[in-house]
Amino acid sequence: MPFTSFEFKNKNKNEKVIVRVLQESLKKSNEVLNFVTGTIPFVQKAIALASKFSASESLSNDEKLELGLFLRNAGHHWNSTILLSIAQEHYNLHYE
Repeated sequence: MPFTSFEFKNKNKNEKVIVRVLQESLKKSNEVLNFVTGTIPFVQKAIALASKFSASESLSNDEKLELGLFLRNAGHHWNSTILLSIAQEHYNLHYE
């Protein structure tokens, strides 16, 4: 997603620009805002893990542990995070 790495200062803490843009553009319920703020931080990590393990035929125990920890940290938004990372990869391949 464009601007995923950009941050700005808001009340003495750094926030992701993309999170704020999505929050402001959606102007929906707290459920949507919680989805956005719960998903976006994990997208880059999902992309990095996919790149790291895509050529592997099988995963070592340490790699399985790393993936398991990612899924646990992503929580119930793990599937949306992976979907967004796939969309980001598609964008990178076709539009950059």
